[in-house]
Amino acid sequence: MTMMTLTTIELPFGEDALAPHISKDTVYTHYAKHYLGYVDKVNKKLEMEADKQGEGQKDVTSEEAIRAIQASPELKGILNAALQVWNHEMYWKSLSPSGGGAPPAVIAKLIDQSFGGLDEFYEAFVKKAGGHFGSGWVWLVESDGQLDILDTHDALNPMFSKGKVLSCCDVWEHAFYLDYKNEKKKYAETFVKKLVNWDFALSQLSA
Repeated sequence: MTMMTLTTIELPFGEDALAPHISKDTVYTHYAKHYLGYVDKVNKKLEMEADKQGEGQKDVTSEEAIRAIQASPELKGILNAALQVWNHEMYWKSLSPSGGGAPPAVIAKLIDQSFGGLDEFYEAFVKKAGGHFGSGWVWLVESDGQLDILDTHDALNPMFSKGKVLSCCDVWEHAFYLDYKNEKKKYAETFVKKLVNWDFALSQLSA
């Protein structure tokens, strides 16, 4: 197999830019230890397999790596780590120091159609994210002009399902516990009202 090297994305904001909602300590630990740890695990396995076969090198995105891993039985052991890389990248892009507030008009219209209004959307999101049992992710997705809020467990995500992922909220404990302890609902409410990157959601919708 061609030697693949999984590329990383830089944080789209400074480590302290999300404070006071998410602390610098949480952002640093989450990015440098969890996210980059998954990248390192994937790359070490990819390098080992490539060394066995002695072929060339190619830089790949997390989605490209996931597709290659799914097609290679010898790489199945790192699928969850590769999925976690993609999930975290969606999470970083879904956060903004100037996030929250009123969504763009086109998304606001979809929210009205799908949930009955912004307050109803907030309530549904907090209920889904705050009530998620165990580790996982919460996703805002669009399909055929309809928005939905999905949750997935562990490393699973909706990247291969119908529709577009507009936003992602990490509800693993390492994403919020230093700042919110066991108040997952408070973290979810802060994410969707103060931090969600509507500009990224709009770019995903338009892609």
